[in-house]
Amino acid sequence: MSRVARMFIPRYLTCYQWLVLILCSAEISAGCPSTRLHRAKVMEWDLQDQLNPLMSQMKPLPNVCYPDFINARQEERADNVLPGSNKQAHSSRRPRNSTKSLYSATNTEKIIPGVNDTAPNMEQAVRNNHDGIYPSTLLAMACIYESAPYVNGAPQNTFVPGCAELAEELGRFIGGHDFKSGQTKIKSCLAEFLVNSGIKPLSIASYNHLVSSSLLSNTTASWRCEYLRSSTFLFSFNIYSSGLLDRGGRNKIVISNVTCQDSLLAIPLILDLVIITKLLTRVQYRKPSGNATEESDVQKLYPVLSLLSSMLKASLVRPGPDVINGAARQRAAIDHFLMALLGLQPLTEWEQSKIMA
Repeated sequence: MSRVARMFIPRYLTCYQWLVLILCSAEISAGCPSTRLHRAKVMEWDLQDQLNPLMSQMKPLPNVCYPDFINARQEERADNVLPGSNKQAHSSRRPRNSTKSLYSATNTEKIIPGVNDTAPNMEQAVRNNHDGIYPSTLLAMACIYESAPYVNGAPQNTFVPGCAELAEELGRFIGGHDFKSGQTKIKSCLAEFLVNSGIKPLSIASYNHLVSSSLLSNTTASWRCEYLRSSTFLFSFNIYSSGLLDRGGRNKIVISNVTCQDSLLAIPLILDLVIITKLLTRVQYRKPSGNATEESDVQKLYPVLSLLSSMLKASLVRPGPDVINGAARQRAAIDHFLMALLGLQPLTEWEQSKIMA
């Protein structure tokens, strides 16, 4: 991308480097990142050893934490939180006035009429310290006020209607939801392949054997969020299937992901999201005018960054257009956008010269 858009040089610090990545973290756990790296048991030991010298020097910034909106297994580790329970203070812009962009992975939210359904209602609810205003929404509001792009990389419904409306009114960039890394990418790509081949999947069943996570996370609110998120791009989603695969189906495909390392796969996704988001915030355009002597005003892209859908499960798009969840079409959208920046015509699978006499 650095050779196409000329905005990011990842390895060399030169006078032509337009974007330098400085990564930090705000977490509810104050433990040493290197210790948590070993405790998670996700990355290979060799990689952990290489990261230890760097990770041991880091300390996460405190984050917003409300007991009702964190996972049960995280309560004992919540020792690095912002003091108090005043949500208007937590949504203050001052703690993040130097933040350029923010990626979030937190909890589950719901839409409450009269509270977070419109931007004015949501701002009033924050002033009233309403229980229906959630931590990730407060972070999103802080970024919106500070003109910092906010990307939601977790399955929660951060961009409730009021939050999305606020971003659109102020022209701030947002994107979401939820990383599309390992298992989900396999299922979505396979479903797209079957549909494009003329085969209609009747059901897609998913079984999670990670007891340490699923049994503590499988609350009503958490599971409802998982169901809604997955059903946006899969026809049917069932948890803990029992006998679904032997009920008269003609063709059954079973995939066993033994070495599931979604957390490791998410690392390059974070970098991709940050870089592409930063690129999209810098693009400006003019709409064509019927009068050759007149030019329309320069505009930025629409605040909802739908081009990020290639890396996220539940695509967040502007109201009106259909949601596209096909992996190939989502990737092609990014390719065609970069080509448009260079003034090139988009590629198509159909070429007239190949069929004309």
